[in-house]
Amino acid sequence: MGVGLGDCVDGGGLVGDVQGSASTRSPYVATRSARESVLRGAATLFPRSRRLLHDDPAHRWTVAELAASSGMSRAALARRFTAQVGEPLMTYLASWRIDLAADLFRDTDTTVGSIARKVGYANTFALSVAFKRLRGVTPTEHRATAPTRLR
Repeated sequence: MGVGLGDCVDGGGLVGDVQGSASTRSPYVATRSARESVLRGAATLFPRSRRLLHDDPAHRWTVAELAASSGMSRAALARRFTAQVGEPLMTYLASWRIDLAADLFRDTDTTVGSIARKVGYANTFALSVAFKRLRGVTPTEHRATAPTRLR
């Protein structure tokens, strides 16, 4: 049995794939740096939506809710966000959540279940499946290979 979209709090956390870097650097670093670079430009187009996503990643966001906060239609927000950022809004949100989870796995001893809830996944299983899909490793494998954690 697979994981359904309902297993992620936003209903869309299992979409999209993030390609790793071929260099010896962590794929996480390359991916996050690229995303942050793109978003610096997008911040002027989507300041409210981006701030909402980043301030409360665990919220059950919908494109309709974010569009209303930005004063545009769902279709316009979806189209413009994808054109500017290079990936759909909900794919971006899933990637952002996994980026946050990766930081927490690296920097804390917090349980997978607790991190899942903090970043917007309904349970450990949903986060683990999404993490493996986007990062290519399980949360436990990521944590084991992370540099010395800050405690």
